[in-house]
Amino acid sequence: MAVIDAIKKNQDLASLPHIAGKVLKMIQTRNTDLNQIAKLIESDPVLTMKLLRVANSPIFAQKSEIRSMQHALMLLGMKRISNIVLSVSIYSKFFANTHKHAAQLMEVFFAHSYATALLSKTISQIFRKQFDDNEYVGGLLHDIGKMVMLQVHPKEYSLVRQLIKQEGLNELSAEKEIFGENHVEVGLQLAFMWKLPEEIHRIIAFYKFPQQCDQMVDLVSIVGLSDEFARERAGLLALDRPLTSSESTFPYANSQSWRVLVEQMPELKKINIGKLTKHLDQVLKKAPESMEMLQ
Repeated sequence: MAVIDAIKKNQDLASLPHIAGKVLKMIQTRNTDLNQIAKLIESDPVLTMKLLRVANSPIFAQKSEIRSMQHALMLLGMKRISNIVLSVSIYSKFFANTHKHAAQLMEVFFAHSYATALLSKTISQIFRKQFDDNEYVGGLLHDIGKMVMLQVHPKEYSLVRQLIKQEGLNELSAEKEIFGENHVEVGLQLAFMWKLPEEIHRIIAFYKFPQQCDQMVDLVSIVGLSDEFARERAGLLALDRPLTSSESTFPYANSQSWRVLVEQMPELKKINIGKLTKHLDQVLKKAPESMEMLQ
């Protein structure tokens, strides 16, 4: 059961959203100016509204309100704006075409991906890393293969969930059992088909296995750590009560992504782990309030 073949037959999923694709192409052209990109984005009022909402969100912490696309491009730059366009467009596409049998689980997947994106952005800022928001987009798209599998084969993906719950298989093994391929492999196929940036390819391919990555290791590891943190903390924070002393910690030592980051940045050995965890928990608690701006 080749998921990519089903995607190619689905006109809504087979290509990158029109404007997002054109923006990516324009940015790769050296002579493209801000006015051209601004006019292209503004040709879609809904996309423009969502993009300005994201650009003015606390994620990007701008000192003054961004009122137009030209203003957004001047303050944030073409690369960052293209990343926001990419994330908003892709998620709007998925939610507009979600199969009725997959809607509830898609909401769960989206909530996790959005939390991962926020954590990735926050951790990058704390560690003083500049990734042109590739960590944010990578967080949103790291599980895109899973969403595609759910979208094109919702009933089969329910069997994956059953295998995980009843037989204790991990996601990748359960997906392989049902589909013959896992969401990392499907996500990469989609990334190549849509011609997404190399940074996104790397994140999709290695966020679960950062120790195998030979380029952009810090970027991949930050998204991997954010993915683990979001999974680990989601259940606890959903309890809506003060955490106990044992619950208020996160097992960084068990995280391959954290170990890779410490190798890359030895200064992390001195970081205040408790303070870091508390700050990331606060980010997760606020995530639901801002999640709707991408939908």
